[in-house]
Amino acid sequence: MASLAQRTADDASDGESSGDDDSCDDFFPRVDPNCESDDDDGGGAAAPPRPLRRVGKAVARVDAAALTAEAFLATYAAPRVPVVLEGAPQPSHMTAAWWAERYGHLKVPLDVNSPASVVANLGAFLRGDAHRGRYLRNLHLREWFPGAEDDVRLPAVLGQNRLAAVETAPRAWKKWFELFVCRRECAGFPFLHRDACRTHAYSLQLEGSKQFTLFPPDDARYLYVDRNRSAIDDVDAADAVDRFPLLRLASPSTVVLGPGDTLFVPDGWWHVARCVSDAPSVTLGGNYVTDDNLDRFLDAFADFTALKALRAVGAAAMH
Repeated sequence: MASLAQRTADDASDGESSGDDDSCDDFFPRVDPNCESDDDDGGGAAAPPRPLRRVGKAVARVDAAALTAEAFLATYAAPRVPVVLEGAPQPSHMTAAWWAERYGHLKVPLDVNSPASVVANLGAFLRGDAHRGRYLRNLHLREWFPGAEDDVRLPAVLGQNRLAAVETAPRAWKKWFELFVCRRECAGFPFLHRDACRTHAYSLQLEGSKQFTLFPPDDARYLYVDRNRSAIDDVDAADAVDRFPLLRLASPSTVVLGPGDTLFVPDGWWHVARCVSDAPSVTLGGNYVTDDNLDRFLDAFADFTALKALRAVGAAAMH
């Protein structure tokens, strides 16, 4: 969900925030970044100072059956609030065993779009016979797994996907379902990122457990970003704040998905994920656009299209 270039890091909050604007404070309680620990070691000597990190508010969990699409739009999509929907319809039969049985003969890329990418037999990977530390990610069902998308629908509570009506949008975006599979041995998504062109994101957790760490759009100034990705390779690393001091000012929220959970990530939110279960994590994810973010998408997509055209001209001029 992070393979497309969009805007520069300076535009990460789309004009909604300056360096002093705390417009997300109602959702994210703040900790004084200058505070240091005054813990006592029991012998009267002060413990060494340690940096404190802000902590975001817990992501709400809501029964999908209790929400209409209109209520979801007003409560979560329009105000750009992440939420976990419990019990939303999912293709729960699409476990690792199902993928192995139906498509196990295929050769697929692991860690796609990475210098370390390798091509592997899908069945061997899913059975855990090879490449257990690799990540199968961002593989469009329509492109890689013929017929699989026939079993998948965007949960109705998320609203109608307006991308289908955008004539210039890539065909794959109009029914955007991607497969993600990883194990606990995998380090997780290789970089903290936000999704392209101001699209909302969703993740349908089908098997195993997956931990998501989310940062609001305003936190871009603390995340060492370039366009849609952050230079921070592991937000949970013990030395992350030492290597990226501004990270202590960010307000992450962490949530763990289990089978049957659907995570909604609003446009502009930064996120990263990893498997936290012994069973493989199998997730269908994708992006979409509703009435609330259609204008933002169209503006961003126009910029994206113009940038692609400029790059094509530049590449042509070099030959």
